Amino acid sequence: MEPLIHVLLACNLSYGNGVMDGIKAFKFSLVNKILERVHSDDQLNFINTDGQNLWHTTAMFSATCPPLNLLTIIKKFKSNTKIDFGLADNQGRTQLHLAAVFNNTN
Repeated sequence: MEPLIHVLLACNLSYGNGVMDGIKAFKFSLVNKILERVHSDDQLNFINTDGQNLWHTTAMFSATCPPLNLLTIIKKFKSNTKIDFGLADNQGRTQLHLAAVFNNTN
């Protein structure tokens, strides 16, 4: 797992991008490894080309995330004061909207 993280970072992928991709691919051990390396709010303050931040991705895929992994992700995100929790994406959807659309309301 460790070499993969180095490859991601060597390719100039941000921590935020790595976390988003890891959540989408259900690679939660990778997500946890990346989150262990995050030492600054700026490292997770990432907005993708759809105008979505990490909360959007978490809202869409949280139903497929094992509870302990989801708790780790949420704790790390909650401590990040720079992630906009009310950000609407390019289609005007907030994180809460996406959670409802993807039926991730637990």
